[in-house]
Amino acid sequence: MDYRPFDITLHSASGLKDVNFFSSMRVYVVVSIVGDSNSRQETPISKCHRKNPAWEFGMRFYVEESKLHQNCLMLVLKLRCSQTVGGDKDVGEVCVPLKKLFDSAEGQKEIPAVTYKVTTPAGKQRGVLCFSYGFGKTIPVRTAVPSEPCLSPSAPYLPPEGYFFPGYGYI
Repeated sequence: MDYRPFDITLHSASGLKDVNFFSSMRVYVVVSIVGDSNSRQETPISKCHRKNPAWEFGMRFYVEESKLHQNCLMLVLKLRCSQTVGGDKDVGEVCVPLKKLFDSAEGQKEIPAVTYKVTTPAGKQRGVLCFSYGFGKTIPVRTAVPSEPCLSPSAPYLPPEGYFFPGYGYI
């Protein structure tokens, strides 16, 4: 099984729907890769720009190479608003097939920032999210192979020659 590093830097969002009526919006992004169970990370909360938050925050994921090429992975970026009372609210989300990003990046040394429309929980498109990304070289992962044959549970254990037994000396 081989893995490939996927780096993403979340830059900013603009034109978002304000889901806070009485205080300023404090937006963060939850990034996950659907199809990969260990892939959830969050940005810090943007402290400024109410409807136009900015983060400049980078993340790294390791995706399974075979799933990437089979188009089994979806990048999901959920924009959430942090609230002190009543729990955090969903602002919107962006979903992009990871293979689409991989195919766009193939052969390019540097990927410029891309923008995708944000879909609100009501299903309307409101605002855009800007991020840049890149894929690293494939990392082969080998399964562990024992260097010595395993002994059966009934076989006696014999220590290597020259082993010292406390109180008994060397064998």
